[in-house]
Amino acid sequence: MLRLQRGRRAGYHNYSVKEQMLLCTVAAERKPLGRDMWEEVALEYNSRKARSWLERDFDSLRRKFRNLYGKPKPTGNNDGLPPKLRPIALALEVQHAIEMRGGLILLTTASTEAKTTLTCYGTSPTS
Repeated sequence: MLRLQRGRRAGYHNYSVKEQMLLCTVAAERKPLGRDMWEEVALEYNSRKARSWLERDFDSLRRKFRNLYGKPKPTGNNDGLPPKLRPIALALEVQHAIEMRGGLILLTTASTEAKTTLTCYGTSPTS
């Protein structure tokens, strides 16, 4: 009888806080919009990582980044945050910059707290 195992593969290592900070730093520099740009982030991340860290592929890095900015914003200012929460705050800032670069605007109405997403295509204030 074939028995399926659940969970992670053996020897899997979580991202450390330093790895998360490096990921956010590289993402802030590149502001990746698509797959090709996430591959550039992976190349840069793997070239700057410490020797003891695992090499990560772009899919893993993108998934981790999405997980970070999907978490609720930590309370307080970013300077007084504990080290464990700093990558979350940085990821939220970087994601906002990525959305601004891509022309994505997220609007929230105060009455319903419903979110509406608008995409701007090359409009300029002078035209």
